[in-house]
Amino acid sequence: MSGGVPEYLGAGDGVRVVVGIGLVGICASSCSQPTVPTNLESYLLDIRDGLRPLRAEAEFTESDRAYVAHYGLGQADDVAHRFGYCERGGFRIAQHWFEPPSPKRVVVISHGYYDHAGTWRHAIRALLAADCSVVVYDHPGHGLSGGDRAAIGDFRQYSEVFGEVLEDCRQHCKLPVVLLGHSMGCAVITDYLLGSGRNVEPVQTVFLAPLVRPALWGPSKFLQSAVGWAVPSVPRVFTENSSDPDYLEFVKADPLHHRRVPLAWTGALSAWQQRVEAFAPAPGTPMRILQGGRDATVAWRYNLGFLGRKFPEASVRMFDAGRHQLLNEAEELRSEVLSELVGAVCAGGAD
Repeated sequence: MSGGVPEYLGAGDGVRVVVGIGLVGICASSCSQPTVPTNLESYLLDIRDGLRPLRAEAEFTESDRAYVAHYGLGQADDVAHRFGYCERGGFRIAQHWFEPPSPKRVVVISHGYYDHAGTWRHAIRALLAADCSVVVYDHPGHGLSGGDRAAIGDFRQYSEVFGEVLEDCRQHCKLPVVLLGHSMGCAVITDYLLGSGRNVEPVQTVFLAPLVRPALWGPSKFLQSAVGWAVPSVPRVFTENSSDPDYLEFVKADPLHHRRVPLAWTGALSAWQQRVEAFAPAPGTPMRILQGGRDATVAWRYNLGFLGRKFPEASVRMFDAGRHQLLNEAEELRSEVLSELVGAVCAGGAD
């Protein structure tokens, strides 16, 4: 409680949603947005309307180039970069495939709630430098993909899309596969590994700040059940989930970060939690977990214990100063996280 106003801790990545009397005034002061580049939103609309199939042979459009430049997704000339859409799980999914000259493995990325491919720019660059091909896509309802914004009816829809992305990797690439997730993206991978029937066997899985339960999950569920029937969504309030002030301002201005929290998403997360509890453990699944000690977005102590029971081979690296957005921390800490990340990824399928 703060100032007599109940606080709803959303399950999203670094999201605090404030519900109650005074909501409009709070959001007016807390949700002020820095300026967005003049033409960026029109470029993004052009991409959504005209995005070509992923494997179509075509030059990037002006809108594509503006998008790539703004989110730092441009790479060296010797890196092949495909960008387009695929039909996955009934959704129109925006996907990138980056390939260095001599890749040794392919890393498939599952991003967190509200995030999208553009928030992975530092990790993509580090992985390419380590001779990894990188596949990253926007989950349904996120980034440039189709679907209701930041909403999902059932978490199995996320894992179905993920499974189809992996199947496409198997068809077009014979390299060892590494799975890499952040926050909600880890929940998607967990669902895939434990419950949805694997169609690709990864040589390694790496989790960053994994979501099983968000922080203050009890009050979150109570408020969802109390007001969800009458209020389909509430405004999003940004929190300091990174030590990099530039990143925090960038996210606030990002037109691809949705500004509402659909309460049905919390219901879908709760249903997933009940389902995943019943899944049998998966011994023999190699996994490395990177977790920040100052992460106030997820209930990380509970989550590490849960994942340790489900994946007995999992090992954990703690970053005491790390918050939830480990890959977007201030430079010194981010470099340490990226070094650990690349080491964990390259341990899978090592020559």
